[in-house]
Amino acid sequence: MKRLHGWLSLHQAILLFIASSATFIGVAWWRAYVVGVAQGDALSRSYSAMMVLHSRFPHLAALGFVWPPLPALAQVPLLLVRGASYYAFSGGVVTALSAALMLVGLNSLMRWAQMRFGWRAVLLGLFALNPMWLFYATNGMSEMPFMAFFTLAMIYYLRWHDNGQWPELVFASGSTVGMFLCRYDAALFAGAFVMVMLLVIVSHQRPINPPRVEANLLTYLTPVTYFGALWVFFNWQIMGDPLFWLSGEYSNAFLTRSLATSITITNLQNSWLLTFRFLFLNIMALSPLFLCMLPLAVAQAIRRRDVALIGLIVLALVIPLFQLISYRNGGTFGFVRFFFTVQPSALVMGLAIWRVWDARGRAVLMALMVVGLGAGIALSWLAMQVAAPGQAFAETIHEGLNTEAGFANALLDPTLSVDTFAGDRSVAAALRQRFEKQPALILVDSQAEEVVLFTALPERFIVPSDDDYHRAVAEPAARADYVLMAPAAYKAGEFHVLHDRYPNFYERGDARFVLDSQIGIFRLYRSLLRRAP
Repeated sequence: MKRLHGWLSLHQAILLFIASSATFIGVAWWRAYVVGVAQGDALSRSYSAMMVLHSRFPHLAALGFVWPPLPALAQVPLLLVRGASYYAFSGGVVTALSAALMLVGLNSLMRWAQMRFGWRAVLLGLFALNPMWLFYATNGMSEMPFMAFFTLAMIYYLRWHDNGQWPELVFASGSTVGMFLCRYDAALFAGAFVMVMLLVIVSHQRPINPPRVEANLLTYLTPVTYFGALWVFFNWQIMGDPLFWLSGEYSNAFLTRSLATSITITNLQNSWLLTFRFLFLNIMALSPLFLCMLPLAVAQAIRRRDVALIGLIVLALVIPLFQLISYRNGGTFGFVRFFFTVQPSALVMGLAIWRVWDARGRAVLMALMVVGLGAGIALSWLAMQVAAPGQAFAETIHEGLNTEAGFANALLDPTLSVDTFAGDRSVAAALRQRFEKQPALILVDSQAEEVVLFTALPERFIVPSDDDYHRAVAEPAARADYVLMAPAAYKAGEFHVLHDRYPNFYERGDARFVLDSQIGIFRLYRSLLRRAP
């Protein structure tokens, strides 16, 4: 009977993964090729992956050393098919698979909590129908793979607490590594996980067995430490700075260099009330269920002296509190997606409570979870409609169009075409028509990432990841046939090599160049020293 139960569990997990993956990949295709909506960061990851295969100097280091590599690296096999990067569809496939993995993990936790199939189907359906969650399940950003690994790490923590077996710690460690390869705040989670482990060990072992403590810590920390050290080593070997990922020209520290002096941050620093209001609104936009489950979990942990639940609460809070403190100090942006982990955390806490409650308590808890998830669908959809730049509820890209609102509106009108990057796409179409069959070298910087991506002709461009890029920037007329630039105000606040080196080039050109054409806001200058086609 036990073998039959395991067989059914495995096959159910496989079927759930296949069905949900196919569904989310279909939504990702619709988002990219019908609606035409994507965030700049998602396109940038697809761009990096494309450069690994199709640039003038194909090499793995083209992934770069600012963002963690996994969301882009996972796209590389998909980009063997030219054009799969259109509106970050290849990234959408990666996030779709991650979302499916998360649902499989949550389903396994529900089985662990002894929940019936019908209720599992209801909760998973409501969870997946949240429009904010669905958008990030299909948009190619790092949030969904990060959340999938985060959810698995919490699940394996509960299993380890339940049975004390070392394989659970191995899987928890592997999940934490996956988190780190998606977002750097995983380092804080790893530290919290170690503290929670020690709390569990101290509370359960009398007397404490030092070799056992050491074995548990090494089992969890060895893979995490190894991959962290490996990333620092590659930064040092390739970029010459082991902390380039923290302090480079394209890093978060550079992008937020003036954020601390903004009026929004100043107001938060002067008022803890405004700070917690900001946190409350972001959590409400994502998961009102979290605001129900957190106090319930705290009360349950205190009443039953439940160490497992205390540890779960710590793990659930470490990411959102870190993001809150970092934003309050001007070290990051206040995007609602940075607080996304509250969604799976709410369900995991609810299931941990469900496992120990009786039938009457479970009925009340199920009602709370159904209502909370349903309210989350409505509130997330409303939050996605806030399109004003600088709002905590919505991320706007440089065209001024709100990607989340575009996706939410397209859910109501599936034929809607948003075409978020219409300007870049039209420039790319003009360049592709001209240079697809005429070999030429066009010098660009990060301003033209989306243009290069939409041309699907990266071999025509001299890009920052190329081996000879800095030599080309130093001698553009001798090494490039053309230079493509946009006004300095375009993508303001980011680092742009060409504008930094030649601040007046866009407006005035250069004696060695002549203005060839203006395509949208971009200007194409032709070198007079080369026989450009």
